[in-house]
Amino acid sequence: MSRGGALAALLLCGGAQAGSWPQLCNNGAELSAAQHDRLLQLSDHIRADLDRRGVQAALVARSGTNLRRFGLRYSHAALALREHPQGRWAVRQLYLACDEGVPRVFDQGLAAFLMGTDDPDQGFVAVLPLAGEAGARLAQRALVREAALAVLAPRYQANAQPFDLQAQNCNQWLAELLAQAWAPEPLAGRAEAQAWLRVQGYAPAALPLRNPLWFLAMAFVPWVSLAGHAPEDGRAGWHRTTLPQHLETWLHQRQPGLQRVEWCHRRGQALKGEGWAQQLPEDCRPAPGFTALALDELPPNGILDPITPVSPNTQAQEPP
Repeated sequence: MSRGGALAALLLCGGAQAGSWPQLCNNGAELSAAQHDRLLQLSDHIRADLDRRGVQAALVARSGTNLRRFGLRYSHAALALREHPQGRWAVRQLYLACDEGVPRVFDQGLAAFLMGTDDPDQGFVAVLPLAGEAGARLAQRALVREAALAVLAPRYQANAQPFDLQAQNCNQWLAELLAQAWAPEPLAGRAEAQAWLRVQGYAPAALPLRNPLWFLAMAFVPWVSLAGHAPEDGRAGWHRTTLPQHLETWLHQRQPGLQRVEWCHRRGQALKGEGWAQQLPEDCRPAPGFTALALDELPPNGILDPITPVSPNTQAQEPP
């Protein structure tokens, strides 16, 4: 993959060609049987943990291509729903339909969501269980086709400015879906959703433009652009887009008691951490304060995700 393509992978929320699951509009990583099995087991651990918490919805974010050079861990956020028609804790997300070049709403199993990575041997997952009335309203509203599509932009842009009405990335679509669910009155579309988010203190922080790969990608990758961005931000060395960390920060501000669970996997082992104070180690090796899990054995309930499609021929599903 080219350096520009690698950066697009960092920001791309997911793309799907006909007959494939989300990838960077190319072949992506091939998973071995052991890698499939480990990610199936990890997804089962995550679902079991969500079930124990008694919630109906959760924000989930995963790592994609190695983001450390940009000081980032997570690139792609989605919504996991306990009673999803595609299966328990399946996810709803925005993706780029590569053949059409337009954004779509996509549903897939949790394990398939975890498999959308360029490094199947190591990765990270952040889970924010959304409890109480807020979680219940979101679970109900997110599955309404009209609500999901009302906040879908006409154009996909991996680094879209958060309040651009013409372009959008997957994380911003999710922010606006949260607005659809939580606003006291129905919202007509993206403009009203963004207005509600602003009033609620949603303001994704600017990112420093220190890595020259940003500019390389903007020159050569069609989904990365300066369109919609303020020229003064660029001159000052800043860039504004929506990342999972911005959603996490805003949700934590709204709900100070919000739980956060972080998972990582590295070959045959996984780690689980809880709370906001400490992140899992970058190498995903066992450390004090974190729970270690073996992924070369069956998970506690012995189920290896029978409801999640794992074939590279998985078809994208339009929202019901």
